[in-house]
Amino acid sequence: MQEKVIIFGGLGFIGSNLAKYYSRLGHKTTIVDGLLPGSGGNMKNINDVHNVYVIEKRIEVVANLSDVLNEYDIIIDTMGWTSHRDALQYPMKDVELNLVSHLQLIMALNGLKNKKVVYLGSRGQYGLVSDDMIKESDPMKPVDVQGIDKAAAESFFRIYSKIFKFDVISFRFSNCFGRNQKVFGDDIGLIAGFIRDSLAGKTIVVYGEERKRSILYIDDLIRIIYQASLQKYKGFIPININGISIKILELAQKIVNITKKGRVVVKKIPSDIEKIDVGNAPMDETQLQKLIGKIEYNDLDSSLTETINYIKSAYDMAM
Repeated sequence: MQEKVIIFGGLGFIGSNLAKYYSRLGHKTTIVDGLLPGSGGNMKNINDVHNVYVIEKRIEVVANLSDVLNEYDIIIDTMGWTSHRDALQYPMKDVELNLVSHLQLIMALNGLKNKKVVYLGSRGQYGLVSDDMIKESDPMKPVDVQGIDKAAAESFFRIYSKIFKFDVISFRFSNCFGRNQKVFGDDIGLIAGFIRDSLAGKTIVVYGEERKRSILYIDDLIRIIYQASLQKYKGFIPININGISIKILELAQKIVNITKKGRVVVKKIPSDIEKIDVGNAPMDETQLQKLIGKIEYNDLDSSLTETINYIKSAYDMAM
């Protein structure tokens, strides 16, 4: 019998892709999403799926939330706000969306039995790490507001999983890209921002030749979450997903090579960006491999090409 899944924030970038994946594999799938401005949630993200039930409400106003949760085997928390720079200016909004909403979910789990929870954390929880490789046991010293609130939300999951006796995996990852991601607005992420500038024939500015990032294609993330959610696990389990580590300069050059538009220049990192820079250390995936086995990531050039085509199509439709 297929496990039933409910996805909070399921009309957003990652949530909508998860909903499609679970539903197409025969799982009863429900989405809860309040479609908050700036969250990336959009009904269009699931317009090609017809067997997903949607509760179009903020989690805070879902009636009898505990009773709703009790109908499902797997509970996936993809709620969040990903605007790092805006969060510095509006920290209370970040607290609301990256902490308080998750507490609403946690408290509704009190008294429920045999619930598997998946929480989507962030690499930003670690902050600036000087080690060559980031392990799950490394201390968290976030350098921006979002990292602080994501780390706090994860800590609540860790504490209450023991008190309320539910099981939870917290995935820590960064720079996810692919279809259904935000493509409009000021803060659309590193990769989408590079693609937007390149498609417009603009100059992509890269700060520093040696800076690196770990990037993760949406299809790879969805497959990992799905496989992990079907495993038997107990208590609180933090898991790193590194994806592919690459120099930011090389990433920008790949995008320009694919689009055949724009150019890349390197400049010194501005002080405001340097203050929240998290360094070059990749994340150790040993625990992830113990959980689901060997990981094979999609070819990066193909993944970038698919994403570029998605973003170009979104811009063409908006014109």
